[in-house]
Amino acid sequence: MIKIVIIDGQEGYRNQVCDYLSNQKDFKVAGAGSDSYEAIKLVDTHKPDIVLMDMELPQGDSIKTAALVKYRSPHTSVIISGNNKAQKFFSGFLNGISGYITKQENSELLCHAIRAVYYGGSLVSPDFFAQISTIVTRSQIRGERQNSGKNPDASTAELPYTISPIEIQIMGYLGQGCTNKEIAEKLHLSEGTIRNYVSTVLQKTGFRDRTQAAIFAVKAGL
Repeated sequence: MIKIVIIDGQEGYRNQVCDYLSNQKDFKVAGAGSDSYEAIKLVDTHKPDIVLMDMELPQGDSIKTAALVKYRSPHTSVIISGNNKAQKFFSGFLNGISGYITKQENSELLCHAIRAVYYGGSLVSPDFFAQISTIVTRSQIRGERQNSGKNPDASTAELPYTISPIEIQIMGYLGQGCTNKEIAEKLHLSEGTIRNYVSTVLQKTGFRDRTQAAIFAVKAGL
């Protein structure tokens, strides 16, 4: 049974999500609140597996609250839900939050995100990930590398604009030192598919091996 705490300042949305998740056979909604104070109180009391937290809390900062949740209950994972404000919460994507999902997504995707995170993966809704990818590409690694016939230096290379969101995500996992098998499990894809993606990433970027790609991913904050 996956134990969930829901923190959202919009009472109508909070109640709607509580009702839906409570009807899932493998979910248990342990509690619900509206702000940072209630989030910490509920986490201390219930030690949930998942906290589903609104981006815009009426009191407190969601990213700081998520960090405090992780500190007080290390096994608890945090999924942020909101309305397409990727830039503001980009730092959370890089610092321990396990999932992002927009409130416009359907309930089935929300359930899928909760289960994926519970079993050790991560999930970012397609609309939100597209925005994050754009932020990464534009603000940190803008432009397309001019192919000079030499392997690029991982400290100065730039991502080509042709790289896809899932390829950026895979580079992030390479930066974490994940194997193809581990990445496959996180993304719910076959190991062969991940192997093909890694090969494509190396071809597009010009890196000679996955180690160079991993170094780049760390330096670029992927």
